[in-house]
Order: sequence, then C-alpha cells, then structure tokens
Amino acid sequence: MRVLHFKLETAPPKELEHVTHCPICKSQKRSLLYDDLTDRVFFCAPGTWTLYACEECGSAYLDPRPSRASIGLAYQSYYTHEEGNNPEIERVSFLARLKRGLRNGYLNHRYSVVLRPSLPLGRWLVPLLPQRRMIDEYVRHLPRATPGAKLLDIGCGNGGFLRIAQQLGWKVWGTDVDENALQVASQTGAKVFKGMLPNLDLPDNSFDVITLSHVIEHVHDPDLALREIHRLLKPGGLLWLATPNLASDGARFFKRHWRGLEVPRHLCLFTPSSITALMKSEGFSVPTFKRSTSALPMFNQSYRISAGLEPYVSEGEKIPRAIIFRLVIANIKYSFIHTRSEFIILIGIAEK
Repeated sequence: MRVLHFKLETAPPKELEHVTHCPICKSQKRSLLYDDLTDRVFFCAPGTWTLYACEECGSAYLDPRPSRASIGLAYQSYYTHEEGNNPEIERVSFLARLKRGLRNGYLNHRYSVVLRPSLPLGRWLVPLLPQRRMIDEYVRHLPRATPGAKLLDIGCGNGGFLRIAQQLGWKVWGTDVDENALQVASQTGAKVFKGMLPNLDLPDNSFDVITLSHVIEHVHDPDLALREIHRLLKPGGLLWLATPNLASDGARFFKRHWRGLEVPRHLCLFTPSSITALMKSEGFSVPTFKRSTSALPMFNQSYRISAGLEPYVSEGEKIPRAIIFRLVIANIKYSFIHTRSEFIILIGIAEK
C-alpha cells in the first residue's frame, strides 16, 4: 500500500477573499464544519482550507476562498486538461460491444436516431435492467430534440457530452474556461467558446436546454449563475444540473475525507433542499430529482482519501468489508430516497 507524503505551502493572503454570508441563502449564521482541509484529489492547490455549514439552508462553503483572479491556480492538474477520446471508435471487448449495442438500440428507439453498433433487442431489454438508470444519466435525461433545438453545455470540458448530444439530434454549444479542453472540444464540430458563469455573452432566450454537470459548486456566486442560465433559456426551457450531495450517506460517513469536498475547487456544497430553494428564487419551477447511479465510485475514492492514497490510482488495495456493507445499504437507499444519493441530479423548468 503506497501512502502519499506531501506538503502544501500556504496560499498567499492576497489571493484569497473572505465570505461574510452563505453564497446560497445569504444567511450569516454558520458553524464550523471542517478545518485544515487540503487538496487530496488532484494535489495541485496549495494551502489549508476551512469549510463552514450554513445553519439556515444546510449548505456548506469555504471561507476564505480563492478569489476569481487566483482560482485558476487550483486547476493546474485538473482532469479537463486531458485529451478526450471518442468512445464510439475505441477498441473494446466483446462484452463492451454487446453493452454498447444494447444501449444504442435503446437510445435509437427513444430518440429516433441511428447510433451504431446497435442491437434492436436493447429497445425492450434495457428498460427491464438496472442499467437503464445509468444510460439515462449518460444522456442527461434529455428529451427528444425538435427541429432546430439548441443545447448549451456549460463547463463542457473536452466535449464528451457535446458529442453525445449531437448524436441525439441536438444543435450543441459548449463553453468552458479551460482553453486546452476547448481545443479538444472543438474537434466535435460544436460551437465552443471560452466563458463561464455568470457572464456569458449570449442573447436572451437562446437555448431549449442547458446542462450543468458538476459546475455549480465551482462558481463564486451560484445565485447569479442560475439567474444567467434562466436568462439564456427560452420560456419553458430545461436546466439539467448535477452536483455533489452534502446530505448523502457518503458525506455523512466519510466526513472530512468525502470525495465531494474537493477543496478549494468546490466553493459551495448543496443539499437537495438548498438547491431547490435557490432555483425557485431564480425563476425555476420546483425541480424534478433523478435517481443517481451506484455510490461505488464515491465510496471507493473517499475510502482511498481516508487511507492517505490517491483516489484515482488503484494498486490492488481492497475496500474493507465494513465499508462494502455500508455501500450496499447506501445503494439500496438510493433506489427509493434520492435525497441520500451521492449526487444531486435534477431538472428545472425556466418560468418566465
């Protein structure tokens, strides 16, 4: 078992800013959640960090936190710097090709598209399997695209989802702050540009769907971010959003070692009730929550963090049976109680 030994220098004070109130509900009532946190996910952000829990809405936030001018220092080894591959052309095993064929058969029927390779049996078989939830999440629960329907993926990274949405018939746009990732994303043929919330230089009522996958926790002003998304959506347009769930079983069990904390890149952490209240305040309907897939990745990564190991490097260490037991219980809960899953996944409608 290889244990990490690292030492982080303290971030310069001039690159930090203090947070006087909850960025989500604006309350000043708070309590200490965790202190002396360090970047134990990508190991590229210096400093120690303090996370506070809002006593009004139950969310959590960093204070102090990186300023807008310095936040880029925390992303020097972030995953969007890696080049993306087209999963449809990679060499895969027979079992993987079988799964892909069934998946494409299901998606071809659902979206009236022609994805290959395809097994028509997927149309009937996939809805009977637990994997349907994973496939629906893979396409971000998109509705069928109407002629000319436009989708914007904010924080598109290397463009993996842009390619998927294109295959399902959407006219796609993507935006990110990572120029290296955007160079890769441009290879999809989508319209991509540099930019991030809450200031996107696009016309009002431009999009039918906006997707926000693990982005809202990275922005300094989540209220202004949702306000900008509301402005960009057409009346009745859909927002699909995913973010770590501070109320999850994993967060409660692993506490300061939970993978979802990811300081200092995650500036705010939400609960289902706090994100619901924020969306309603910014002009969205009460969101519809979607059940997320297995808790295994988050439990595995959180365990490795707690053991002083790199979360994304497996060297044969096995998860202890006690944690496997908790994982099984958590997965059973997730089938019935969306508020306890590792991620909040929701769809909100822009009310005008």
